[in-house]
Amino acid sequence: MAQDPVFVISGPSGVGKGTVIAALRHSNPLLQLAVSATTRAARSGEIEGQHYYFMSEQAFTRLIETGQFLEWAEVHGHRYGTLRQDVEQRQALGPVLVEVDVQGASALRAPGIPQRSIF
Repeated sequence: MAQDPVFVISGPSGVGKGTVIAALRHSNPLLQLAVSATTRAARSGEIEGQHYYFMSEQAFTRLIETGQFLEWAEVHGHRYGTLRQDVEQRQALGPVLVEVDVQGASALRAPGIPQRSIF
């Protein structure tokens, strides 16, 4: 059985990626949203594993070194990335949306993951 492609929603910061994703998920609750990892501290109201996976610089570096990220980038002094395991686990439940900036979308083409890109 073929896996559903990953749907990569990309664009510059502030362009409305989150708004598009919210509308897509509202109309199709089966869509899974990949949760990014970050080295920045959680903001008020953010929940571990729902908004981000919050981790130390050292933990993030170990995941880079062991090839656990499909893509990662440094943005405004913090690192953000899409974890391979998170995407693969969500693919077992249905189509997956990945929200990334332009740099992240470019990096996601390299691992050979079946995908559809929306810029």
